[in-house]
Amino acid sequence: LRNCGLFRGQGNEARFFLLLCLAYLKPTHSLLSPERGGWLCSRVACQALPEWTWGLFIRVVPVSGEVVAEYTVEETTMRLSIVMPLDWPLSVPSIQLDKAIVPSEKAKKWLLQLTAYLFHQNGSTVEGIMMWRRNVDRDVEGAEACTICMMTIHSTNHQLPKVKCRSCKNKFHSNCLYKWFESSSQSTCPLCRANFI
Repeated sequence: LRNCGLFRGQGNEARFFLLLCLAYLKPTHSLLSPERGGWLCSRVACQALPEWTWGLFIRVVPVSGEVVAEYTVEETTMRLSIVMPLDWPLSVPSIQLDKAIVPSEKAKKWLLQLTAYLFHQNGSTVEGIMMWRRNVDRDVEGAEACTICMMTIHSTNHQLPKVKCRSCKNKFHSNCLYKWFESSSQSTCPLCRANFI
């Protein structure tokens, strides 16, 4: 800095250095082309999908720079949306999840894990989506079906069975259990008939 004259008051060199700094500190997205769709499409299309991607559909929206993954588990379709900024990989991608079948804390953990993978580890988009799918599969695989509706994922609130009976240790969807209590006019377990409250 001293050699270019910034601290000695030499006008032309100081101005040149200042203009040079401003040129490099200017936001990079203003220098990039808004036509990022082709680049993003080719980047995702070149990544080979594994053979076990049944139920998973990945598409690219070139205009918005968005990669959308839709994964269907037991009639529930979850939608993962990854929006790549213009200056990606210099900026963090925006990731959203619709119809999460897990509690919001766990969904936030998955999204944070995916963001870290894409941004800090410079991971591929398809591999990040496959990592998210493995998390979903792992969570659904360990869950037992609700014995009231016989489904693992509830049809309206898209949640796994959470409410556990203290006696028989079976889990139920809260909505199903509420309907059971309402229709039977009792607060007993549907299986073991133990008092639930």
